[in-house]
Amino acid sequence: MSSKYADLGRPVECWRCQDSVQAYPDPDGQEIVLDVRSAPTGLVPVELRWRINGNGICLPLGWADPTDTVRVSHDPICAGNPRPDLALLRTYLSGEDIIAQGLETVLTAFMERLPEQNRHPTADDVRTVQCPHCEAIPDSPCTDSEGLPRPSNHRERVAEFHQARYDASPVARLAGRTVRLFHPSRSQVRTITCPRCLAPPRQPCRNNQERQPRAANHKERVDAYTGDT
Repeated sequence: MSSKYADLGRPVECWRCQDSVQAYPDPDGQEIVLDVRSAPTGLVPVELRWRINGNGICLPLGWADPTDTVRVSHDPICAGNPRPDLALLRTYLSGEDIIAQGLETVLTAFMERLPEQNRHPTADDVRTVQCPHCEAIPDSPCTDSEGLPRPSNHRERVAEFHQARYDASPVARLAGRTVRLFHPSRSQVRTITCPRCLAPPRQPCRNNQERQPRAANHKERVDAYTGDT
């Protein structure tokens, strides 16, 4: 059965450059690894032109030119060992808009394969991690000061669950830029010093002039926490 998500491919990582790429089967069942970015047909050598059909099968285009853009084999344009004759193609693919589109493609593929990670966690989900407050072990309820089970989890345990889920979420990487599947919460970002306003851990960022607390964290603090570039 075909799927509207068939063209998303299987997200994998290039062993040379660590960029996110996508793997598809060809008509013979062999795996073809494509770059996540599309390029104008005229910039792509004939032997590197591919398209994906409605069943997620990777088909070589050859001399056919049915579209303005095509998918490209990743290996010849890999930053770890690029083909010398593909300089113009690599320059095109290094454009900011093209990189942004490629990262969006990877994130969409991740989201399709990890639907469970997108929902609000239940009390049982949170209990899969140990509670930092009362030290309740995984799969056990939190306890109060008298050691009796609590109907709800401690907020520290909820925060620990969100941190663990964030740490385990896939990271899209392309041309030196990274984007996580999930954005960290405001409180998570505030666990580190802000490199812009120097707000210490657990304190909100502050405006540069009035030094008044900000509701949102500075972008530099978010980037420092996530490692995104």
